[in-house]
Amino acid sequence: GALDEMSRFWVLSPKKKYSVGTAARQISQFFLEGILREDAPPRADG
Repeated sequence: GALDEMSRFWVLSPKKKYSVGTAARQISQFFLEGILREDAPPRADG
């Protein structure tokens, strides 16, 4: 979802206020921190 929204914003926005590289790093960091959390719920497959 976040990547879809970011790519849609980047393609459709007439003014490029944000760096796509910076946004990609921020989204990646957020995702990785979420899956590496110690208190994350257990996976559905075991």
